Amino acid sequence: MEILKDRSFQLVTAGNFFFHLTFTTFFLLPLYVQSLGGDEAEIGIIMGSFGLTSMFLIPLVGNLLDRYGRKPFLMLGCVLMAAVSLAFGLIRDYDPILFGALRALQGASFSCAFIAANTLIVDFAQPSERARAIGYFGVFTLVTHALGPMIGEVLHGVIGYRFGFLVSAGWSLLGLLFVFPLREPDRMEMSLGVYPPRESIGMRLRTPLATALLTGASFVAVVIFVPVLMENRGLLPVSTFFIGYTAAAVAMRLFCGGLSDRWGRRPTI
Repeated sequence: MEILKDRSFQLVTAGNFFFHLTFTTFFLLPLYVQSLGGDEAEIGIIMGSFGLTSMFLIPLVGNLLDRYGRKPFLMLGCVLMAAVSLAFGLIRDYDPILFGALRALQGASFSCAFIAANTLIVDFAQPSERARAIGYFGVFTLVTHALGPMIGEVLHGVIGYRFGFLVSAGWSLLGLLFVFPLREPDRMEMSLGVYPPRESIGMRLRTPLATALLTGASFVAVVIFVPVLMENRGLLPVSTFFIGYTAAAVAMRLFCGGLSDRWGRRPTI
C-alpha cells in the first residue's frame, strides 16, 4: 500500500501515536482520584469535563483548520497535552475543581490534535486509498489504548502516579518532534469531491449523530468506571481490560472493516 510508504503519513501517524500514548495513560486517572479520597461522583465530573469541552470545541476546531491549517492545531494539541500532564504531576494536593479544569484542558488538546491528525491523513491519501489509510492510521491509535494503561500502570506502581504523569508528558513532546518537520499539502489542489449543501448534511446526520451519542455515552461510562470496579474488587492488573478492548477493536478493523461495504451501513451498525 503506497500510503504506508509516504513520509508525511508516517510523520502524522507517529506524532498521533505518541500524543495518544499520553492521552490513554489518563484512563487510569479515576484510580488516582480514588486514591486521593475522591468518590464516584467526583470521578464522573472530573472525567466528564473532558467530553464536555471536546463536544463544544471539535466543531469550532474543524472550522478553524480550513482557515489556519492542520499542522498548527496538531502541534498545539501535543504541547497542551504535555503541559497538562506536567501539571497533574506537579500538583500535590487533591482539588476536584482543579482536576476538572485540567481534564477540560485535556479535552481541548484532544479536540485540536484528533481533528487535525485525522484530517491530515485524508489530505495526504489519494481518494482511492482514503478509507484504507484511515483504517491503518486508526490501528496505530487503537494500539495506544492498550499500551498507555499498561505502561502507565507499571509506572504508577513503581514511581507513583505523579511521577508517572511527568513521564507521560514526554511522550507528547516526542510526538511534537515528529509533527514539526511536516509539510501540509496544498489544499487548493486536492480533489475532495462534491458535497451536498450544509443544510442537507445536517438533516442526514441527525440519526447517525444520535446513535453515536448513545453508544459514546455507554463507552465512556465503561472506560471510566470499569477500572475503578476492578481496583475495588482486586481484579488486577487493570490494563488487562484495555488490552482486551484493544485486541477486539484492532481485529474488527483489520478483518471486518469491509463488512459495511458488503452488508450495508445500517445492518452493520
